[in-house]
Amino acid sequence: MEASDQSSKKNDVSGLTGLANLVEQKYPGYTRKEVFELIKKVRDKNRGKLVGIKMKKFVQLVKKIVEEDVEIDKKRESSENKKRKILEATCPYCYKLFIEKFSRDKTCY
Repeated sequence: MEASDQSSKKNDVSGLTGLANLVEQKYPGYTRKEVFELIKKVRDKNRGKLVGIKMKKFVQLVKKIVEEDVEIDKKRESSENKKRKILEATCPYCYKLFIEKFSRDKTCY
């Protein structure tokens, strides 16, 4: 009786849930929803199938997708920083006026 209980527990954690648990262990920063999105991307990269894929290849594909996501996030953050710096920068005309004003206001002691 105990063997059947163990096998039923094993079946409960099979399939996508098992893959999701594996991905969560390797990449704990991802939410459950994001983990399932990663698995979906792996399926898409593997010609739309997860059946028959070796665990090693699955892990490699997940790693590749995570690296691509990190690279995309870095590019997006970089472009946002550039836009922010442009918006925060003083225009050349205003800068010249400020410099001239501060130069005049200096007093020698």
